[in-house]
Amino acid sequence: MLKQTTSQNLSQKILPKIIMQQNILALPALALDNIIKRELELNPMLEEESEFEQEELEQVSDTIDTDKNDDDKI
Repeated sequence: MLKQTTSQNLSQKILPKIIMQQNILALPALALDNIIKRELELNPMLEEESEFEQEELEQVSDTIDTDKNDDDKI
C-alpha cells in the first residue's frame, strides 16, 4: 500500500538588526541621549551636527514631504 503525505512549515526569524532597533525605540529619551553621547565620544568617525545643519535637514525633509503630498493630489 502506498501512502502520500504533504506538510507545510512556516517560520519567522527576527534579524539581530531588528531586535536592536526595537530595543532603541523602547529606551527612554534620557537613556538614548546618554548612549548617543557615549558613542560620539568612543567613535572618532561620528560627529555631532550643528544646529544650522539640523535646520537645513529639516527644511529639505519638509520640501520632500510637500512634494510627496503634491504628487498624491495629482
